[in-house]
Amino acid sequence: MKNIFILLFATSILYTQVNIESMRKNNSNDGSWHKLGFDLGFVTGNKSEVMNLHGAYRFDFKKSNGYSGFLVSEYNKGYEKESGEDINIFSYKGFGHIRIMKNIFSHISFELFTQKEFNDFINLDDRTIFGTGLRFMKKLNQQMIYYAGSGIMYEKESYKNSPVSENNKLKSTSYLNHTLFIKDLFSMVNIVYLQFDINELKNYRILWDGILEFPFNQSFSLTMKVHYRYDVSSVNPNGDNYITISNGLNWNF
Repeated sequence: MKNIFILLFATSILYTQVNIESMRKNNSNDGSWHKLGFDLGFVTGNKSEVMNLHGAYRFDFKKSNGYSGFLVSEYNKGYEKESGEDINIFSYKGFGHIRIMKNIFSHISFELFTQKEFNDFINLDDRTIFGTGLRFMKKLNQQMIYYAGSGIMYEKESYKNSPVSENNKLKSTSYLNHTLFIKDLFSMVNIVYLQFDINELKNYRILWDGILEFPFNQSFSLTMKVHYRYDVSSVNPNGDNYITISNGLNWNF
């Protein structure tokens, strides 16, 4: 099953950290899947023009020997031009993530992952992550599933115009995923991440994603998403809040 996500509406105060747990696919059959997406948005009026380009690629695989994994990447660039003014780039960000998983027992799997990310809007020049951990699954019934994971990761960050040129951290990363299916009416997913610096516990990051999906039929569904991030670090000791709200249409084929 392949999925295409078509963005209908999005408002973003700021978004940086990628919640990979929300991007997992529950493919029950062995095989491989590809997804390639492209969005182009254009708004004009009041002597100004705004254009946003977004591209994404995804590859998933699942083998009978218990191995599975995925690669996901996204690229976004936004332009704004006022009448008589030069073109201004107001959004320039992207990331790539690779994750390999191996089932140890029926409800426990081992994971390896790496990630590369940049976000010019918040002066994030580069974020590189390498990590590993365990993932647990508990299915209470046909309507309710819990996933939990815990691991360790090495994170290297560099920011533009920052007194700290580069941060190299060894971090703990844990998450809880609650998925609820209400017959054929809708599904609801809540995902919470907690990441903190092992050497400085006061430096931590909290992520939350809430996702509602309403199926129209077997091919189309409406998706509503809210992403929240709170980050406390040596660069921002007082903490930063970020939120993204989006609606979209899923096409499954």
